[in-house]
Amino acid sequence: TLSYRGGLSDTIMMYVSSPAWSYWRGYAYDTYDGVNWSQSSDDLRRLVSRRRGSFTLLAGYTGETFVQSFYIAQDMPNILWTGGTPIEVYFPAEELAIDETDGVRVGEPIRAGTVYSIVSAIIPHDPDALRAAVFDDKVIDVDLQLPGSVTQRTRDLAEEITADAETVYDKVIAVRDYLLENYPYDYFPPPQPPDTDAVDQFLFVDKRGVCE
Repeated sequence: TLSYRGGLSDTIMMYVSSPAWSYWRGYAYDTYDGVNWSQSSDDLRRLVSRRRGSFTLLAGYTGETFVQSFYIAQDMPNILWTGGTPIEVYFPAEELAIDETDGVRVGEPIRAGTVYSIVSAIIPHDPDALRAAVFDDKVIDVDLQLPGSVTQRTRDLAEEITADAETVYDKVIAVRDYLLENYPYDYFPPPQPPDTDAVDQFLFVDKRGVCE
């Protein structure tokens, strides 16, 4: 929920060893209703181990890779964190499941003391290629959907920020840079008043917040 206003703690949840910098990905959501994010589909693709504990997610990849090893320090949900684009998983289980947004799930919560490794592809994202990208109907209808609760001044600000950007990629970068320059990160944002839009509250009232 975007209206979450709890505080972050310094509890260590996991240790990760990796030779390469990357974002760790667990959940991905494609539907926003004005308060909560969710996945539009709960379909799962079953993945059976080639040999116990070894799974192939992307067969035939021959490019550059890196390996991350995760040591879980606290009990965690049944989601495997991954960096980059995962192509192989080494996890002590007979099978895994892949959700509609390519999240990797296991059959039960992950217990403290669990160790697993991910082999990931290093796939470059060239700005010129991204500028030339064409969105299909799925991206437009699902990934870019907006609820009716988005305020007019939020829409107006988006138009203003991106007015000089020629491509969708450049619009995204313009919004990113605007947020970086104008909104400080705050581990303890103020409580959100009832019956307010979370994005509007962040952009025009609080003007600071955490990663939600």
